[in-house]
Amino acid sequence: MQQNERSHFGVSAVEIARFLGVSLLAVAMLCVGFPANARAESVGQGQPLLAQNYPPPPAYPPSSPPPSGYSAPAAYPPPAYGAPAPGYGAPAPMAPMDVGTAVQDGRNDADTQISGLLWFGAGCLLDWVGIVLGYVLSPTPDGSRLIGKSPAYVAAYTDAYQSEGKSYQGIHAVYGCITQAVVVAAFYVVYFVIILGAAAAAAPL
Repeated sequence: MQQNERSHFGVSAVEIARFLGVSLLAVAMLCVGFPANARAESVGQGQPLLAQNYPPPPAYPPSSPPPSGYSAPAAYPPPAYGAPAPGYGAPAPMAPMDVGTAVQDGRNDADTQISGLLWFGAGCLLDWVGIVLGYVLSPTPDGSRLIGKSPAYVAAYTDAYQSEGKSYQGIHAVYGCITQAVVVAAFYVVYFVIILGAAAAAAPL
């Protein structure tokens, strides 16, 4: 009877059932009923380390004093208000000769670059309005003339160019306005002379 109960491999059904039951019980204990202290003990026996078994991180900043001989890095004091940064050197002042050169260059360029004929025509056509515009509108210097120049040179050149340019524009507008007034006056003189001459010739003797 016992020989019939064994399987072809020589293991009985009772032994197989017993093995399966023990295996299921062991799995259940591992998943549900395995105590925490047993898991902690298993760490030292080559078992994987669980997250809750890691030691807590140290507090920050560390409570222990620094080692002997340690000194904190020195902090640079803030610069005084208005004081230049370390290593900063103020630009060298511009020589008076350079300022004079910039002023002369600005005046010469204004006289050569601004169209006097344009403002002469403005004075002829617009009368006193052209004169006002000539003295009010500031001409713009050519930027290519200032490439590579120092800020002081640029400032002196620009001021001289605009000042001379306004004078140049205004005086040519005045010339145009005077020319227009002379032409108009001459026209009326000729007109009245012709009219009076025609009237005198037509009058009976």
